[in-house]
Amino acid sequence: AAGQVRSTSDTQDDNPWVISGGWSGALDAQLQLSAGMTTAADYRATGFSLGLLPSTATQIQASLLRTDVGGRAPSRGLQGDLSASHRFDDQWSINAGSTYRTFGYRELEDAVFSLSSDNGKSRYRDRQSVALAWSHPTLGAFGGGMSRSSSFDGQSSRRALASWGTSIGGVSVSANAEWQLSGAGRGGNSVYLNLSIPLGENRRARTWVRSAAGEYRSGVGLNERVNDRFGYRIGVEHDTRDKQMQSTAGVSLLPRSSQLDLSYTRSDAERSSYQAGARGGAVLHGGGLTLSPYPVRDTFALLSVGEMDAIRVNTPSGPVWTDGQGQAVVPQVAAYGRSAVEIDTRSLPRNIDINNGMAVISAGRGAVDRVEFGVTMTRRALLKVTTSHGAPLPRGATVSTEDGEFVTLVQDVGQVFLPNVLDSRPLWITAPGLERCRLDFELPAKADAEVYYETAAAQCRAL
Repeated sequence: AAGQVRSTSDTQDDNPWVISGGWSGALDAQLQLSAGMTTAADYRATGFSLGLLPSTATQIQASLLRTDVGGRAPSRGLQGDLSASHRFDDQWSINAGSTYRTFGYRELEDAVFSLSSDNGKSRYRDRQSVALAWSHPTLGAFGGGMSRSSSFDGQSSRRALASWGTSIGGVSVSANAEWQLSGAGRGGNSVYLNLSIPLGENRRARTWVRSAAGEYRSGVGLNERVNDRFGYRIGVEHDTRDKQMQSTAGVSLLPRSSQLDLSYTRSDAERSSYQAGARGGAVLHGGGLTLSPYPVRDTFALLSVGEMDAIRVNTPSGPVWTDGQGQAVVPQVAAYGRSAVEIDTRSLPRNIDINNGMAVISAGRGAVDRVEFGVTMTRRALLKVTTSHGAPLPRGATVSTEDGEFVTLVQDVGQVFLPNVLDSRPLWITAPGLERCRLDFELPAKADAEVYYETAAAQCRAL
């Protein structure tokens, strides 16, 4: 990745460019290694992490980062992180984490925007957290946790968090609350409530309110997914802090290779802003470069549908479409689980038969699976066959190849349906009281891919 750091302060003129890169890979089925680096003018951060999966219910992650800062306030420091999560059963789970920094450690923002006179003692030194979650099919999902942090100047604070969410008759309800238990902290106590109400199959209304430090923000919004490729959202929010009303409108587009988001915001103070963004991923593999409209996770798959372009495939992340080589990316599959991938047969040309339109992927974490959907090009035809004298063939007459392989039977008024006329072997028709004759017909050189079968007149010529 590459980008430029920008400050929200009018007095900050230094906007350095930043370049970062990383790599991750599975060392085996239970161990994953990641490493990366971020560099800017007078700043460099390097680090690595190890992910351990002792069982399918337990995950452990450990990381170590080192930063080197030059310029006006040179420093060097380390940060270590350790986190673990465990799922006891389908209802109970727990996660915990701990972070520790040395005094010289700096985030990129600290190194770029902090003044040289800042002694850095107000930054946090260590942080610990633990959270417990419980879910019930009727009552919903509950969560609660606590965190503690301390800074280099000896100050410490403790915070508590509680959350709840459920769906009642299609209406989604969620509530979150945070409390400052001790210490100065930042933000004090806050409560957030959100309601999402269905107004149709793909349209939802949303309303929310947030209380923090005696101030309130509330709003209403509407969003709709019109189809796979287009969606929109509109909303209005009021803030008691500055007594301003803010309006937002945006659209989401899904071309075959990326996601595009465009939005416009305007406030009562006649301040307006525009935002545009593109998201996606790319996979370089033995068959070439394949783009994905979604971010590609650590466990994913590559699929192919012959060499057919624009075939829609339903994946756990959403729909994807094959490129000109018939390839697409399944950007995320469940590690040590089962993920279904299904061809939308309505997107197939009418002259294509697919052997099996669904596949179930089972892969270990960090694996890259490959799925090939076998397709066969065919050309179907419904013929109206007459004899050389112009009489229709009798119903029940047999259509077969030269060596006697059965193909089909003649239907009413001499109709013959051929499932695959690409098979160029001559066809013969026999029936009691009918002289054996050869089936002759002509179709256009180019097949019509928009119809299931073509129609044509044919003759049965006795030889």
